[in-house]
Amino acid sequence: MNDLHHPCEHWAEPISLAAAGCLAPDEDREVRRHIETCPDCRERFGQLTELCGALAEARLPTESTEAVIVERVMSTVASDESRRPLVRTRAEMIQPTLLTRSLNNWRWIMRSRVSRVAAAVIFVLAITGVAVWFQGGGARPALADFIEPIREAKTVKCKVTTEFTAQSLQMKLLPEAMQRDLRKTTREVMMLGATRMRTETVNPDKSKTIRIWDGGQGKSISLLPAQKRAEVFDGANKPREKTPNGGDPVAGWRWMLLDAHDRPDAKRESLGEKVIDGRQAVGFRISSPAAVFDVWGDPKTGLPARVEWTTEAVPDVKVTMSNFEFNVDMDESLFSVEPPAGYEVGSFFISTPMIDGSTTKEKDLIETLREYSRLSGGPFPTSIDQLSLTQLIYMEFGFDRMQKPGGKQELAETQAKLQPGLMFRVHLPPEADAHYAGKGVSLGAADTPIFWYRPKDCEKYRVIYADLSVCDADAPPSVRVAQPEKELIEMFREYSELSGGSFPNALDMVSVLQVVFMKKQLAFMKKSSPTVPENPQEPSVAQKQEAAEAQAKLQRRLVNSQVKIQGGLKFAVSLPPEADSHYAGKRVSLGAVDTPIFWYRPKDSEKYRVIYADLSVRDAETPPSMPVAQPEQDLIEVLRYYSELSDRSFPNSLDKESLSLSVSMELLMKFPPEDGQRASAKHLQEMTKFEMQFQPGLDFAVSLPPVADARYAGRGVSLGAADTPIFWYRPKDAKTYRVIYADLSVRDTETPPSAPVARPEEDLIDTFRYFSELSGGPFPDSLGKEYSGLSPLLQKKFSLEKGQKPNAKQTREIAEISLKFLPGTMFINKLPPEADAHYAGKGVSLGAADTPIFWYRPKDAKKYRVTYADLSVREADTPPGVPNAQPMPAPSSPKK
Repeated sequence: MNDLHHPCEHWAEPISLAAAGCLAPDEDREVRRHIETCPDCRERFGQLTELCGALAEARLPTESTEAVIVERVMSTVASDESRRPLVRTRAEMIQPTLLTRSLNNWRWIMRSRVSRVAAAVIFVLAITGVAVWFQGGGARPALADFIEPIREAKTVKCKVTTEFTAQSLQMKLLPEAMQRDLRKTTREVMMLGATRMRTETVNPDKSKTIRIWDGGQGKSISLLPAQKRAEVFDGANKPREKTPNGGDPVAGWRWMLLDAHDRPDAKRESLGEKVIDGRQAVGFRISSPAAVFDVWGDPKTGLPARVEWTTEAVPDVKVTMSNFEFNVDMDESLFSVEPPAGYEVGSFFISTPMIDGSTTKEKDLIETLREYSRLSGGPFPTSIDQLSLTQLIYMEFGFDRMQKPGGKQELAETQAKLQPGLMFRVHLPPEADAHYAGKGVSLGAADTPIFWYRPKDCEKYRVIYADLSVCDADAPPSVRVAQPEKELIEMFREYSELSGGSFPNALDMVSVLQVVFMKKQLAFMKKSSPTVPENPQEPSVAQKQEAAEAQAKLQRRLVNSQVKIQGGLKFAVSLPPEADSHYAGKRVSLGAVDTPIFWYRPKDSEKYRVIYADLSVRDAETPPSMPVAQPEQDLIEVLRYYSELSDRSFPNSLDKESLSLSVSMELLMKFPPEDGQRASAKHLQEMTKFEMQFQPGLDFAVSLPPVADARYAGRGVSLGAADTPIFWYRPKDAKTYRVIYADLSVRDTETPPSAPVARPEEDLIDTFRYFSELSGGPFPDSLGKEYSGLSPLLQKKFSLEKGQKPNAKQTREIAEISLKFLPGTMFINKLPPEADAHYAGKGVSLGAADTPIFWYRPKDAKKYRVTYADLSVREADTPPGVPNAQPMPAPSSPKK
């Protein structure tokens, strides 16, 4: 099998004989002392005991048959012994061979209580079957055989896959598009020794994240190669006993596996056999309070083939390790925790330390509750799990805070207070009868129990109250069950207060938290762009302190709001399918007593619970009958908003990024900078409002599948014409098209409209046209982030001297011109390398019908689209042969 012998091989024969009751009392006591400390031997002892018990109860054969069996066994053993050399090695004389020791026990076995046939079989097990259980010999190996390579390997390479389960609450909190990207992630892992590790992860956007950990130095580094950014974490001063493996959550899998394997109280069971990657594998399960490991190994090589595990702390996540390679050569430079040359060092990850839960105490849970309450402004977590703690951490420690001096140290200290309590809760066994009732409770009430459990070997319960005092009780507290949907109602109330009355568009994390982020952004702008008084003077110390306290109070208020909002969201998304839950609060505001916004059917209930827009709750025999909104209603709202903003015209395209930038430019003209440089608060407020309210409409347009045959024809069209189609598509399983007209009415048609659809490169053609009008004919020398020659043209147009700033009127006109150039820039920067785009307009002026100035190959097209100097467009089988044409995007304007 392999050259790694089982450390308990010399116990093989005594365990086999003890299982059959064939050992002298003193020898039997010695075996039983050993199996109390060795899980593998204890497992084998149990299996052999069952086998011998079955043999002892089996129907005995006739005496003649019994004699034949026993005689055959003995002759076989004697024959084997006779073939051995007469001269024994020194080792055999000092330590008798397995066969020699077994023959010495034969007399005792034959005097045992079992039948002589059973005794013969036991004897065979003792002298030959040991190989099956301890050395393999081509037969079924033991769990220890697969653990040993992991324990002893100098280097390890493997693939680690993290997969969220279908009912994962973490995933349900995210929009569907993000769920698809994050549901399953894979990373390549390399381990050098037991204290150095490197992981490489490919992100949904195809970029790569590298994390390197060095437990010997107590340091780790995270790298984003595409952005040349690095984060360094130095945990050299952290207490070692609190952070096994230096606190590395990835390297912790090996520590957790070995710890679970070596624990005397870990439960072990066989999983039988199955085929993995085309090879037969044998499986074992190890269950400890913190995690459950399924270890699958190849019986031919004795090496692990796959390790699957889940943890109590994050029960909805399954981790699988596969493709193991042991003791391969590795370049030590791959494990350097020093930032590479040219990398910007900052903070962009929030890591969670690994805590040894077996060492945590009740006081750790109390400290976790105290710290959470401090961070949240009073409330305790809705549940004691990793999700609740991590969300609060992300709320408190944003990017700006992490960049401040001491930010990372403060984060580490906060994590050190939060995590041990979670681990204490996770490691409580089922018989502790532990319960948490802190949901909706804040720090302070001395008579409100929030957590209780019964310690091991104790008859009384330990009860923690909301003032974090602890008392003993003979029975668990009787806590009244709160209104099930109370948290959801609080979420709606909090959201409407922050949004000015309206409810969220949808019940996912992005939709419900946008309002909090908007408030944070506006608060930051107010802080960073204070109004300059007529007679400015240095604020006093008291004024500075008052401003700081107001800012801290607002920050605390927003954190508390975020906690409330996420608590309600968790309730909504965790409802099972049979609850038949529905949300109808989109475009509804707080107040209407007869407008249902959410309903569901509680478990084992025949009635529905209905929440109305005044946040009252009533029971109903059947779910509310709500009018079904037009599927394209969200898109109509986007078109209406843009037309109001841009003096009735519709956007050039429905590309999400281009439209957002166009809206930003329109807002810049409508709300010019207050100081000539920084965007006004009103501009940013309106921009945030646009992103909040109209994201669903953009999502609707871009998410339509190809079979919907969707087209947009609103370029150059203004609000009003009832017979001008601007958008159409065919809904799923429908025979007719849904058509939106320029007056934003909607009608069904048998066939799609014959309205002209803009050419893909129309925005770029407009850019060429605008530039030639400014320049008097010539096209720009190059295309990039800024068009070559545009700045001099603007200076000339507005008669600006070099370095002279434009006035307010000129700034507005420059913004209007820039807005015209923006769509063309976006078109160029989005072209992928395979489009083979080139620009050849340098030195060319508007007019020549046979002079190509730009060409590219659209996605999935065999032909090129060629724009000529008269701005006509034709298709060509091959690109034009223009020397020195500039590839697009140009090196001076990298694609983003």
